[in-house]
Amino acid sequence: MSAPFAMEQVSKSLGMIVPILSSDEKDADIHNIRAAFVAGLAYGLGKKLLLIQNDGGPAPLDVRDFVQTYRNFTQIDEFVHDFAFEFYELKGSAVREEIENKNFLADLRLGDPMAENEDSTLSQYYLRTDEFHRAMRGEVNLIVGRKGTGKTALFLQLVSRFSQNNKNIVVDLHPEAFQPPKLKDDVLSYLAEEAQSHLITALWEYIILMEICYKILEKDKKFHYRDVKLKRLYDDLESSFGSDSLGEAADFSERLSILSESIAEKFHEIKLSDAGSSDFKLSNSQITQLIYLSDIRQLREKVTQYLLQKDSIWILLDNLDKGWASDGVSKTDVLMLRCLIDANRKIQRELSKKAVLISAIVFIRNDIYELLVRRSSDFGKELRASLDWQDRDLLREMMRKRFVQNDFYKDKTFSDIWSVLCISHILGEETSNYIIDRCLMRPRNLLKAFSLCRGIAVNMGHDSILRDDIIKGLEAYSNDVLADANRELIDIEVDADKILYRFFEENEVHRKTEVISMFAKHKLTNEKSLQIVNHLLYYGFFGIRRGGHQDLSYIILDMT
Repeated sequence: MSAPFAMEQVSKSLGMIVPILSSDEKDADIHNIRAAFVAGLAYGLGKKLLLIQNDGGPAPLDVRDFVQTYRNFTQIDEFVHDFAFEFYELKGSAVREEIENKNFLADLRLGDPMAENEDSTLSQYYLRTDEFHRAMRGEVNLIVGRKGTGKTALFLQLVSRFSQNNKNIVVDLHPEAFQPPKLKDDVLSYLAEEAQSHLITALWEYIILMEICYKILEKDKKFHYRDVKLKRLYDDLESSFGSDSLGEAADFSERLSILSESIAEKFHEIKLSDAGSSDFKLSNSQITQLIYLSDIRQLREKVTQYLLQKDSIWILLDNLDKGWASDGVSKTDVLMLRCLIDANRKIQRELSKKAVLISAIVFIRNDIYELLVRRSSDFGKELRASLDWQDRDLLREMMRKRFVQNDFYKDKTFSDIWSVLCISHILGEETSNYIIDRCLMRPRNLLKAFSLCRGIAVNMGHDSILRDDIIKGLEAYSNDVLADANRELIDIEVDADKILYRFFEENEVHRKTEVISMFAKHKLTNEKSLQIVNHLLYYGFFGIRRGGHQDLSYIILDMT
């Protein structure tokens, strides 16, 4: 090691860790002379310095007052942790000097964890991933992801981007109650599955075509006066849509409800007229009569002619998971969703034949997608994008884009910003990693966890988030996650309500058979219990022990 090389490297460094060897180790004298030279350079250049030595050898007199002595390697971890903490705080103070706002933590604006509550500001800091660009190009027809992974955020961004072009028609639907009870109880229960599929697919096709009409008439209400050809098509479409009773409804949910009630009434009339038959069935023509309040072919033709004057049409459907009944996902729920996707595909096929550029994307939870795949073999072929986050740096970038919307300069790295907002380490682990590891890799959860830690720090009058702020914030966050997990379990099985609370004060390791027996006390069958076990593994409630390794962040499940 030449002197110029040592000087160059020390001058480039922000801190130095220098070990001093005991005299009984090989080449200790040569090593310690070099170490003393490097340490002297660091000290003279004002660098942060950590000197460590084994208790087996005396340190030179000139450094004996500030050398750290260790008896075992665990103590080295402690020295390095304290050094890293001080170094990180020093780095943070340098960044903080560049920031004019001294109360940055209290004034920090992150946006709302729920995307639907920040529609007007989300575009300023939305992270455009590969899934976003694939959806923009119309390369997918399903967006799949767990709750909190950003499905609604992506939905809102697509609606915003596509709507910027006046020659696009964007049909954005939130069918939060897309299975009206009257339709299910008064009609579907009397039909075989094949007839159910035919009826529901026809229902969705009709209602989506009506929604396209509604969007066209709403969007071009003023614009159509500027184009003679467009005005003629608009007036023709308006006359057809206005003659339909659905056109008078206020919104999508009301239109769907009106159509469902109409179907139920007509079905009841047909059933009464066929009361003498022991094997009641509906013909295709009868199903057609049930659904269509106006001529479907004529409606489709008028819509097609109008859309040929436009650049493209986008059909986007979100919030489907909010339509599930509180007593779990039924076979009929899955059938309704499958038929919706089939209807979208049919509309795409018919309009594409007429040279209309059309894309349709449905946003669903991935557990619902798995049900679709298991019950419909052809659904594995659907073009889909998955929003499962696995890269910590991607989550950090998502946070950084929100940070820089405040008073930070846009060229600041996440590390620079984090050093101002938060202590560097907690329990020997870097703090951003520590929080990310507990967010189940969901952006919504990460925002919630950080916001709770920040809130406690602000309430305590701290300029940055300290150790106790993180511990208290994550405790509050954990209670929220537990409540969310319980609600998701109810979606799968109503009898699973509060089943998670049985694990309080239980062992940290459970055999799979023990868990199944525990669930049996909630009147759950083996099949339902296995389904819940799989969900809890997926959710991160359970972890699996592999060999001798055991991660106590989870309740460990022994699969034997």
